[in-house]
Amino acid sequence: ALDQDGKARILIWRGLNKAIEGRSSYAPGLGQYDFNIMWSTDTQGYTVKTNGMQHVRKQFEWIADNFDAMNSKLFLHTGDMVENYDIASQWEAMSGLYRDTIEKAKIPYAFTVGNHDVNRYDASKNIFQNYFPVSRLRQNNPYFGESYDDMTYYYLMEESGAKLMFVGLGIPITQGAVDWVNSALARHPD
Repeated sequence: ALDQDGKARILIWRGLNKAIEGRSSYAPGLGQYDFNIMWSTDTQGYTVKTNGMQHVRKQFEWIADNFDAMNSKLFLHTGDMVENYDIASQWEAMSGLYRDTIEKAKIPYAFTVGNHDVNRYDASKNIFQNYFPVSRLRQNNPYFGESYDDMTYYYLMEESGAKLMFVGLGIPITQGAVDWVNSALARHPD
């Protein structure tokens, strides 16, 4: 929520400010926060391990099962979804997992690409857009704003009086992408 000065105060809760012994949960109780954004990152290692995707599936199923109960509004993955950007089977597994869990539960999601998700030197070799095209992101996220180059996006979200803008820059970060993001920020100054 916004304070009297119109500033948003964001709590990043990890529950590590109290002794670990005897705790049954590290999450604040419902009503102790205005809303929640669920977050995952660096799932790449699981895409190459035998039965590794089972761990990501359990995580995503937990997110789907608890999303509403925790007053969540967005699921955010901050990159490195796969280990090898050019191995279709890793993208197929991750794409299917999103479809069968996150999208099936109608959970709005956003992600940014990580260095494992793209070829940093030759964007023409990237295949993630085959599995997560802009049309899919737009269809599954009411907060989706715009895309610059299929790797650079922004999402706009307003919740509990807080106006939030999430920006994901593609890799490599180009001057064109930076200029586009600056333009988007200028169009959405609040």
